[in-house]
Amino acid sequence: MNSRRRVNSTVRRLRGIRMTLASSIVGKCFGGLGIVCACVIVGCQSSPKNTAPVPTPTVGSSGQVKLHFKGFQQAKDLLAVFELTNETHSPILYEAYSFTNNVEKTNFCQLAAKQTDLVKQRTVSDCRYASNIALVTLDPGATVSFAAPKWETKETLNLPNDAPEIATKVGFEIFVGDQRRKQIVWSDTIVFPKTISIASQ
Repeated sequence: MNSRRRVNSTVRRLRGIRMTLASSIVGKCFGGLGIVCACVIVGCQSSPKNTAPVPTPTVGSSGQVKLHFKGFQQAKDLLAVFELTNETHSPILYEAYSFTNNVEKTNFCQLAAKQTDLVKQRTVSDCRYASNIALVTLDPGATVSFAAPKWETKETLNLPNDAPEIATKVGFEIFVGDQRRKQIVWSDTIVFPKTISIASQ
């Protein structure tokens, strides 16, 4: 009987110790460590990470400067008409000329051409004699049209004046980035015909 009493007394003491510890933990929880205690007693689940999708750029679709051939026009010379589009998120610059104080955005100064991997460049004739030469800004999403005359293209390629048809890629020089790095934007290969009729324009 004495042994049983001692065992019961020991059990009661252990229960008293557990109750004291529990009261101490609860007191500390309410004393400012509630979040930690709740995690220890109950267990915590980490809050879900923010998985919101990255916004899709709204300006441009390729992140590049694109040059598209639009067709030929017969004027004083046969003109290959191109459309330059800034599909990047930063402005680009190019050199244009004018014979007045107003900037002519469509008068491109620096022409390039290549029939092989050899790149040839030339300042167009009118730009050499123009009274006003300026750097023009093309903002993101903006488009401008340029015309490359057949005669200027032949001069750029050092071809004879009587060359009837010319198969070549045409390029225009631009400046990109804060450092204004030079870059040539190229078209696909086009073929200048000998001439075009007015009816076909």
